[in-house]
Amino acid sequence: MNNRIVYLDRLKGFTILTVIMGHLDEWSFALSGPIHQFIYSFHMHLFMFLSGFVISNAPDIKKSFRKSIKYWAPFLTIGILKTVYSGDPLSYFFSLPYKEGYWFLYVLGIFYFLMIPFKYCRKKITVLSAGIIIFSVILVLMYLFNEKTVCITSINMLGIYWPYFFCGYFFRKFNYENKLFSNNLSFTISLICFILLYSCFQGEKYYKQIISFSAIIFIVSLFKFRENKESFIEKKLTQIGGKTLDIYIYHFFFFFGFLKIDLSQVGIWIHDTNNYFIELIILMLLAVFISYICIGWGYVIRQSTILRRIIYGE
Repeated sequence: MNNRIVYLDRLKGFTILTVIMGHLDEWSFALSGPIHQFIYSFHMHLFMFLSGFVISNAPDIKKSFRKSIKYWAPFLTIGILKTVYSGDPLSYFFSLPYKEGYWFLYVLGIFYFLMIPFKYCRKKITVLSAGIIIFSVILVLMYLFNEKTVCITSINMLGIYWPYFFCGYFFRKFNYENKLFSNNLSFTISLICFILLYSCFQGEKYYKQIISFSAIIFIVSLFKFRENKESFIEKKLTQIGGKTLDIYIYHFFFFFGFLKIDLSQVGIWIHDTNNYFIELIILMLLAVFISYICIGWGYVIRQSTILRRIIYGE
């Protein structure tokens, strides 16, 4: 029986494409212009929110361990492989907070362990209190740890993204899905809020969280509005959204080494001409192309029982 929520798969597909587009813009085009800034204002925040939102019930210890292994296995195997492939010292993978790009999997694994107490929380105030306490502990650790420990543990990434992961879980558990994302008023307010704050305060740290949360609400609402409709593009987003793990772990190989997509000359032309529409079209097409290549790689690798156990922890 398939219990997947289709519009969430579409959202995950959309989000992983924005992740690839952001990396293409930064590492292939060598750009950091308006499109790059727009994508980075919400893409990983939305990804973390969705990662919490798909949790319908808090996991017990056994399930938390299983889910953590699902993320930590590719984090270690593919993360280390990509580090070696890129020609970087292996110490970079363990000592830097971004973990050669694989921090997301590392952090998700930790978040699933942090979800264990919520298995025993039933009331809304209890769940909310537990979420705030965990966030407070993370902030205290960020303050107490020295810079080296912060980098090794990536505790700063936990502090940045726990509120989004927790809100995703909280909204799903207490049925805010229909109250918030099917509500035209909340969609309108969040859209206006995003446009105004992004236009006036983009880049200012005190407004970053509000901008990101506003983007999450109106983007999720857009997909929720079309929950019972389907177009060709939405079918493709559903396909891509069902394979986000494969896409995430393999897409980094296109930005380093002999597989690197080098579009720096195109980036220079875009920068000189401000032709952002062409940039956007190229980014979208390449992101879709890379996604399907990664899905294909994942399919081939999963045919090997040994590799599937090693890489995916299955």
